[in-house]
Amino acid sequence: MGVMRLRHTMRRTCVLGALLLCGVSNAQSQAADLVTVYVNAIENNAAYRSAVMQYNAALEARPAARGKLLPQLGVQADYDWIRQEVDGTYYGFPAINSSDNFERYLYGAALSQTIFRMDQFIDLKKADSQIGQARLALATAKDELQVGVAKAYFALLGAQETLISVRAEKEAVGRQLDQMQGRFDSGMVADADLKAAQSRQDLVLAQEISAENEVEIARTQIELVSGRLFADVETLPADVPLPALEYDRVENWIDRAMQHNLPLLEQTLVAHIAGLEYDKARSKRLPQIDLLGTYAFFDQDGSISGAREDLDERIGVSVTLPIYSGGQISTGIRYADKLWKSEQALLENARAQALQSTRSGFLNARSALARSHALENAVQSAIAAEEAAQVGFDVGTRTQAELLNAVRERYAAQRDFALARYAYLLSTLELKQAAGKLTAADLDEINSMLR
Repeated sequence: MGVMRLRHTMRRTCVLGALLLCGVSNAQSQAADLVTVYVNAIENNAAYRSAVMQYNAALEARPAARGKLLPQLGVQADYDWIRQEVDGTYYGFPAINSSDNFERYLYGAALSQTIFRMDQFIDLKKADSQIGQARLALATAKDELQVGVAKAYFALLGAQETLISVRAEKEAVGRQLDQMQGRFDSGMVADADLKAAQSRQDLVLAQEISAENEVEIARTQIELVSGRLFADVETLPADVPLPALEYDRVENWIDRAMQHNLPLLEQTLVAHIAGLEYDKARSKRLPQIDLLGTYAFFDQDGSISGAREDLDERIGVSVTLPIYSGGQISTGIRYADKLWKSEQALLENARAQALQSTRSGFLNARSALARSHALENAVQSAIAAEEAAQVGFDVGTRTQAELLNAVRERYAAQRDFALARYAYLLSTLELKQAAGKLTAADLDEINSMLR
């Protein structure tokens, strides 16, 4: 079989395999691309929606903290209907026998304004940090969703590539088995060789079942991430060149990660918030100063002692300073101090994690790129080896088993080449995520490569 014939057969097999994989009955149906899956994930992914709601909830932290520093105004109103009876001594007066029905009204207002409460000022600073932390958590969730979508997408492409390879091998093995059967009928091939070809076909059929199952699992994983089941997705052609890494030295990536890695930045704010909690616990020993004002009007239209009206207006300053609280303040300070030191330890761990994930991402990306280049050459070598095995088999210098092995190696090389390309693109996204420079444009760039 010549090169052109092999390539034509492979293209035809890939098309048929893709149609069988996706169940496309309508020739005009349009395959979904990576961005389409991502957009659906943004709208439907439960974990990401939860992160959005948590961020929106965190935005209320500052108004709540600021509200404590604003004037606090409240009103009160009371109404009572009262019946009184006195028989005997009343306020020192003997032989009193009197009764009365009357109404009593009370209304007023109270105003307070913080002058100095260190814990409330710290709460305001903490609220700003909490909003920043929530913003970073949302950005982290978005990055994780973007990488998760790409991982599920390329897992499906890889499963489809494996199935296409297995089906192409099945077709090639079927053709060889037909030829073997004809030669066996003519007495040119031994029974052992025919049984070997049948055994290889049975093995490929079993591999096909397994590959079909992997495709369905990968498709359901995309549904889990995006909230939608896609019948067909666009693929990455073998002739599309892969983009190079932005930095070719790992030090450049590490320098950026130390400044922009999202989990590291988030943990930095968490440690800062714990430090503010420690300051808040210590502030319990400081005085609290408030401005207080009250207005109260009392109207009683009767009673045994007589009707009366009272008006009470006050304004003043309240100062409280704890002297002894049973050790509660000291315990709170020690507790907050331990939590602060714990978060500082986690900050060091986050810094180490950022370093490790960036270094690993760079090495994985560089290795995947080198592997894809090597496998590209391996594909050409495997095609040439298959052609040589076919010629040798036709002239009787190569066995049928050698030919089938060459066929299997050719399709395995093509599959591994495609998987290496997917692994490289995914590793570039993971590297950018670790370095804190992953954006939607990175997904768009990969999406433009799909067909």
